[in-house]
Amino acid sequence: MLRLPHGILCFSILTFGFFVTPVISAQSQCSAPVSPPNMPELTFLQNSRLPAAVMENMGTPVLVDQYVGDPNGNGAIMVSGHMHTLFATPLHGFVSAAQDYEAHPDFLSRFVDAEILCSNNNSYVRTRQELSFRVLGFGSDYEHELHYFITDEIASRGQFTMLWKLAESLDRKHTDIYGGWFFREIMFNGHPHTYVSYKTTSVFRETQLGLRTALNRFGERDMRNIILDLSAEAALRSR
Repeated sequence: MLRLPHGILCFSILTFGFFVTPVISAQSQCSAPVSPPNMPELTFLQNSRLPAAVMENMGTPVLVDQYVGDPNGNGAIMVSGHMHTLFATPLHGFVSAAQDYEAHPDFLSRFVDAEILCSNNNSYVRTRQELSFRVLGFGSDYEHELHYFITDEIASRGQFTMLWKLAESLDRKHTDIYGGWFFREIMFNGHPHTYVSYKTTSVFRETQLGLRTALNRFGERDMRNIILDLSAEAALRSR
């Protein structure tokens, strides 16, 4: 393990003797029909130092950027956000929780149901999801299918990237959904920690009454809750 002076936190490229596979029932095999979204900003951290805001707020998601608006002026509402933080939890707990697709409603906010439709080993999974969003006077349910892509080999790189994009909006309420998780294990004070980066974008087909207000007021909170939900489950799976 590389140690740096003056409290500098250094990423350690660890080698693992295991790969956490997704929990998949007897669904059919399939190959990815599309390419994963291009999201270099998800893994923007390219050097050995974590931002001061992450170090000062360890365990609390820090906002990188957020947008709510109608970028094309056609009435479609886009909400996008990016947060990151550091948890005192080993990487394998996050990988296990993230890949347990059908268990997501058990521990992730807003998830009501999730089903794996087909998969291609560890590299691609297609799922169907149902979500519910209700705050103050706004409420709406959503059902869609997503492509999930695993683009990093955890066994050799000590990191894990999961990307997703919309396959089909079953209720026709979305025109686009894409996002991703990036996890990287580091050693800090002699113990494994995981850097977590989460970015998500949703484009709604048309404005629903109260939608923009709800997204402006609660979008950041929802992103933070998703990260904290996953970290709590990761900690349980790391015991």
